[in-house]
Amino acid sequence: MNQILEIYPSPFNQITDIRYEIPDEEHQRPELKIYDISGRLVKSFQLPTSHLLSSNSVRWDGTDNAGKKVPKGIYFVQLQGSSLSITKKVILVD
Repeated sequence: MNQILEIYPSPFNQITDIRYEIPDEEHQRPELKIYDISGRLVKSFQLPTSHLLSSNSVRWDGTDNAGKKVPKGIYFVQLQGSSLSITKKVILVD
C-alpha cells in the first residue's frame, strides 16, 4: 500500500480533515503531529495502533494541544512511523 497523507480543505479557516493510510507492515504506533513555520510542535494526535489501521482520518480545528486557537499561517502536518515519514503543508486563514 502506498503511504497517503491528504489534507482538505487547505487553506482552511475552521476545520480541516487529515486523511492518512499507512502500510500494513508498520509495527510502530504511527504519530501525527502539526508544527508551525518555526518548527514548534503545536498539536499532536493519538492514533490507533497500526494493526488496527488501514485508512483513517482526524479533524484539526486550528487549536494547539492546550486547546487555544493558533494564529493564521502555514503549518506542517507530519505522519511518522518506523517505516514512513510524510510531511504536508496546510494553511490556516481567518
